[in-house]
Amino acid sequence: MLATIFRWFSTPAPQNPEEHRLALRRFERNRQRIAWLSVLGVVDSGYLFLYQTGRLKHLWCPGFGKACERIAGSPRAYQGRVPDSLLGAAGYATLLALALAGGRERYRSRPALPLLMGGSTLAAFGLSVLLTYAQKAEFDDFCVWCLASAALSTLTVPLAMPEFLAALNAGAASTAAPGRDLLFPGFLN
Repeated sequence: MLATIFRWFSTPAPQNPEEHRLALRRFERNRQRIAWLSVLGVVDSGYLFLYQTGRLKHLWCPGFGKACERIAGSPRAYQGRVPDSLLGAAGYATLLALALAGGRERYRSRPALPLLMGGSTLAAFGLSVLLTYAQKAEFDDFCVWCLASAALSTLTVPLAMPEFLAALNAGAASTAAPGRDLLFPGFLN
């Protein structure tokens, strides 16, 4: 499995029309998978949000007893007065929008979209690692819904990286003037 991940990350830019067609199909399929994982993330975060805002009295926490309620109800689960589940839902909704935005060749025509999507998946993965560590360190237990969110975030990274790297390669090969508008090409011209 590790070899497959390294192969994904080191896939060169498509050189001939057949490779290009296959890469576009792969990018599209990966974006669809990221979109579905993001929808699951919104649902997961929404369930925690209902508990954190008092609309649900208890969380179902298979295998962890009352740990989900202890962790999701702790002061650490709020950024000021904002529940972290709301921030999670916003992050997944943003990732969903980035996965659905742009056309088939967006890595060339709008490279900022796959770059933002790839960066978002990496940031979400890093945050998931941090929060999973914090659960163990501070509570010596885990919330199954938080672990599910961490798993979803982790799964998005290898899906986003091929198009992310293709956009980086396309940007490096571009002869466009510095400061060109990546999100809305031609808008500033």
